[in-house]
Amino acid sequence: MTYDVARRVTLVALLMACAACSEGAVQPDTRLPDRVLFVRDRVLLVVNPDGTNEQQFSPDARRYAHPRLAPDGQSIFVSAERSLRCGEIVQLALDGSPMRTLDAGSWCATSQQVSPDMQRVVFLAEQASVLPPEPFVATMRLDGTEFVNLSAMLPPPVGCPPSTNSAVRPSVVGWLSETRVQIKRFASCEADRSFTINSNGGDVIEQDMGHPSPDGTRALKGGTEMVIRNRLSGARSIVSRAASFVPDVSVFSFSPWSSDQTHVVYRHFADGNVYIGKADGSGEVRVPLEGNLWGFAGANDRLLYTTATVVDGVTVRNLFLVINDGSAPVPLSVGKGPVSEALFLEGR
Repeated sequence: MTYDVARRVTLVALLMACAACSEGAVQPDTRLPDRVLFVRDRVLLVVNPDGTNEQQFSPDARRYAHPRLAPDGQSIFVSAERSLRCGEIVQLALDGSPMRTLDAGSWCATSQQVSPDMQRVVFLAEQASVLPPEPFVATMRLDGTEFVNLSAMLPPPVGCPPSTNSAVRPSVVGWLSETRVQIKRFASCEADRSFTINSNGGDVIEQDMGHPSPDGTRALKGGTEMVIRNRLSGARSIVSRAASFVPDVSVFSFSPWSSDQTHVVYRHFADGNVYIGKADGSGEVRVPLEGNLWGFAGANDRLLYTTATVVDGVTVRNLFLVINDGSAPVPLSVGKGPVSEALFLEGR
């Protein structure tokens, strides 16, 4: 065997050995585990479901609020402080690193929700220089184009003088489809009213469709009974025949739907207890739970909630995760400050 041939054989053997080593080597696990994202003192934090490894999620020292998981589950949209009394919408990666800031021009923006197809965002807008604030519901594409004032398209409040815009408080309920939005309006001079409207400002209908499912195909509505309506077929399933309601915090990070959209969570008017109902209407289960409900932790086996305690004269909201039968509460944030919002991030 010549020297060149021997060298080539040796090189091939080394390459094959390196390949075998790399195949057998343990690769680092870059997947993110299950976590709970919450807001405490306007700081974004994450903690493991067992209450360990609390870490700051906010990418900087600004104040944050209203975290919402993107419809595709790959990022988080959150309201961030831009200046005094003025917010902006920021998209964060699942590790907390900033991806982009949505450009709403001179408008302050908060309480955002992104459309199921990830093309548009609906939010509350206002001018920081106007006091008292006069918020309105707006929508635009994620690149900041096609800005539309949806509130301006609604019929005026009944009995409200034109100069009392600050007495009218709108809120975003959610997307009913990729192009249609549910809005609720509160005013001091009329009863609360709900509207559905296209994202371009057209086809305004006064109706309360309820709380949309994550994919926008169904909506949950309380009242004399808890009902789920299919937006496409119109089919209805009665989840509970008791008078029920979904907590008002749903206008922020709370969702009454489980991540797999098979269950919903709500309260009964009569006894004030939390109930979990199957979305197909095949049954409900009472959960002996006190405090403010923040929805499911993942599918339908766990719930997030907060309770209020007084520490040195200051009311503190503590965060817990509990099995869906109300047992085995796990403290996630206790005695450290007021927890205002929480949502579950499934590992991926």
